[in-house]
Amino acid sequence: REEIEARSSFQKQVNADRVQYKEMIEVLMEEVKAFQPSDIEACAWLVKHVNEKLSVLSDERMVLKHFEGWPEAKLILLAEVVARDEELKKLQNMLNVKGPHWKAKPNMAEEVRHVMGAFEMVSSQLEWLSKSKADDERRLKELGMPVDTNALKRLRVGTVEAAKYVMQISLSASQRLAAQVASEDAPAPKTLQHVQSQVTWLLQAGMRFGFKVHQFAGGFDSEAAALFHNVRQELELLSDSNKPAA
Repeated sequence: REEIEARSSFQKQVNADRVQYKEMIEVLMEEVKAFQPSDIEACAWLVKHVNEKLSVLSDERMVLKHFEGWPEAKLILLAEVVARDEELKKLQNMLNVKGPHWKAKPNMAEEVRHVMGAFEMVSSQLEWLSKSKADDERRLKELGMPVDTNALKRLRVGTVEAAKYVMQISLSASQRLAAQVASEDAPAPKTLQHVQSQVTWLLQAGMRFGFKVHQFAGGFDSEAAALFHNVRQELELLSDSNKPAA
């Protein structure tokens, strides 16, 4: 009996919503049908606007199904386009080492691991988005919006900045080591050996990461290429200096 009463109470509320919010829903319906998106910001505004208006309903699906012509398909399409744009912006921020959202780690090794971990997440997500690229572009065309066919490519190329950052860190560590060795207050042999092993790891990490990003992005710009060459050169010099004398 309680279950029957609950169902009856729920249905009464749904029916009441249909009457109370009829005018609001009809106005929204016309707004959505007439909407011609000029850009992604306009799409985001409309999706948010509709969601806020419909949040007062006791059960959105049950209420709206009684309004013939409710543009559900168009709203789903708009929501998908907005979600994809938000995902692309999120990925851009995740690997933007110079951006306000980047939280640097306290030391070089941790920071390099931090960047490499962020790259793994971003690259795997970009690979997934690449598979749905055709569907995403179809949605934009259906809405009459311009299709940016190079959006994913720009994000791939943008990962080169992360590679530059890691290679710069490794070169900075190598330069610090060289300065310590040349100093009158050079560290003790054991300490020096420990520092050398850390610098070697950073240079090797810079090389490996640089190569991985080069493959992923489809190449380097001149600055990244020069940094990669310098890291390799520093690694060779450090390796030669550690070889026992003949």
